[in-house]
Amino acid sequence: MKKSCILFIFIAITIASYSLLYSQTLKLVRTDVDSTRSNFVTATYLFGFDVIADGVNKCNEVTFELRFDNIDNIQFSEWHIGKFGKHPAAVVIPIIDRTAGYTKIYISVISGEPVDSATTDNPNVIHLDFAVSQSAPNDGVVNFTFINPIAVVKGDSAGTILPLTVDPIAYNIHGLIDVYPGDTDNNGVVDNRDFANIGLFYGYGSTIKLMRSFKRPNASTVWYPQKVLAWDSTIVSYSDCDGNGSITTTDLLVVGYNMSKLHSAQKNQNDNIQFNNYLRNHESCITTNSKLIPVYVNSSKPFIGISGVMSYSSIADNTKVLGIDPAGTFDENESFFYYFDNPKEKVFEFSLGSIVHSTQAQNKPIAYLIVENYNNNDGIPQLSDINCISSSGEFFTTDAVSSIMDNSMNNTAHQINISQKHNLLQINLQASSNDIISIQIFNMLGNCVRKPEPESNIINLSYLPSGLYFIVAKTQSMSFSKTIFIE
Repeated sequence: MKKSCILFIFIAITIASYSLLYSQTLKLVRTDVDSTRSNFVTATYLFGFDVIADGVNKCNEVTFELRFDNIDNIQFSEWHIGKFGKHPAAVVIPIIDRTAGYTKIYISVISGEPVDSATTDNPNVIHLDFAVSQSAPNDGVVNFTFINPIAVVKGDSAGTILPLTVDPIAYNIHGLIDVYPGDTDNNGVVDNRDFANIGLFYGYGSTIKLMRSFKRPNASTVWYPQKVLAWDSTIVSYSDCDGNGSITTTDLLVVGYNMSKLHSAQKNQNDNIQFNNYLRNHESCITTNSKLIPVYVNSSKPFIGISGVMSYSSIADNTKVLGIDPAGTFDENESFFYYFDNPKEKVFEFSLGSIVHSTQAQNKPIAYLIVENYNNNDGIPQLSDINCISSSGEFFTTDAVSSIMDNSMNNTAHQINISQKHNLLQINLQASSNDIISIQIFNMLGNCVRKPEPESNIINLSYLPSGLYFIVAKTQSMSFSKTIFIE
């Protein structure tokens, strides 16, 4: 029993000594990117790493030969000594061996202290930087290997040479790729699946997602391959359909615009595309108890798609906001509608459009805010950041119409004063009679349901069902309104 214990202790000491002897290694730590992006390098960018002698105590010197291939696209750039003793010095000799197909760098760094006085543990030996050429091919690889890595450390009575271990490392290369605007999965055809990728990567390209992105030079919606540097995640690059460096609802418009187009020269059959209903990422949230508050745009140019931001921050807290829904601007059999909710900011970002026909929206609702427990004075949604795409693929902006906004408090020159008696509504507009074009009442669908009698400011409300309506007054210079609720 005693012999067995002694044997066990001997084996344990041997294993521990072996582990201690071979646990010393050179470790590479990327300094240009965080750890989640340390497995690749990017064309036109510098990358670098610290070389750390991990597990090496009382170190006085580290020396090794570093080799890397792909020498036509990767070049050694510069170096500087890390934190290694009080008076460190280094010798760095790079040699390009085109016959062998690699660059080798002879490196030796010394702490500047006598070996018997060495005190540095786990030294950061040296920092190395490399440049990636603009022509570096996407999905290429650069391999780094270490030859004869050793350290000089303080021993019991003198210095000791300690062999180090280090695994070879390979970095993938992100270079220029071809993006067909709208083909978000890069499978050669634009179809409904390409909407899904934008939903999957929505918001990428911002610092929140730790995603380095690149704007596409001379970006266009035109169907041809457009060069861009691959993003930190290559597949996300294809979802940036408008080339602005971020994945937003506007990218959905480009998918709709280029629907059914192919990478090949085959003829596109846009006229044969049919959907059974809206392609959408949310089910309709309209309930029997909900109310629909429309938001309007006024575009003099026809468009096949529109995106924007609908804010509901001014809606009363006691109002329950269910979501948004399209207002029937496009035929449901050939259209799409997507929105993304940001409850913290109280906004919806939306995109809707047709894959076939364009429309023109002048004082018409483009979408509805769906609410419950809503009263007439509970606030209204507002539109911003509106982008439209034409049938020729041109982006243009338009403004939200103030026709659902109660401007009477903000515009004293054009106030609408309303008095109601039975089924008659009397409207007094504080504006010059020569300046007034029209006064109308619109329902939730944007249809004009009542007008004053000729040369009158009285509107008959008879037979109008209960609900939310908008009194819209137009003058020579603007359009403004007031909301009313008919019981």
